[in-house]
Amino acid sequence: MDYLELKELKKRVNEKVDTCLFKLQEKFGTDMVFPTIEYSLRGKVAGQANYGKNKIRLNLKAFELEPADMMDDTVPHEVCHLYAHKHNPHRIKPHGYEWKECMRALDLTPKRCHSYSLPNARKVRRWTYYCGCAEGEFVHMISTIIHNRIKRGRSYRCRTCRETLLTKSQRSLIIS
Repeated sequence: MDYLELKELKKRVNEKVDTCLFKLQEKFGTDMVFPTIEYSLRGKVAGQANYGKNKIRLNLKAFELEPADMMDDTVPHEVCHLYAHKHNPHRIKPHGYEWKECMRALDLTPKRCHSYSLPNARKVRRWTYYCGCAEGEFVHMISTIIHNRIKRGRSYRCRTCRETLLTKSQRSLIIS
């Protein structure tokens, strides 16, 4: 998405948020400050509302894949979260009665999840470690989180042979 497309998208989103807030304020009578809107969300989530910061985060990739649905469903969905919390500040469920009432006030079906096919936010790298099973031929593929813990001194064992998991270089030092 180039600069002009992004600028136009932001303008349309602001107009949509303004329209939603106007309708909700007209229906329920509670005024609300216009929320901050960020386009920093990544991964499988299309939108996110933060009550404490009065902020909506949106996924640009989702806008590229499903622009109409994002504008017609996701943006109002997130506005309804903020408005429902502002109108009923005492411990409401995220997709509870109050949120559903806000969605209905905008003539929308209150549904929880989108059906867009979005990519994962990050690629999980796997690291190769070995144990003593079958004379060191058994391979364990572990995540970067576990790998970093091992580098900091934590040890992990194979569930089968109970040997400590080692990298190829560590294993060759022991064998030789």
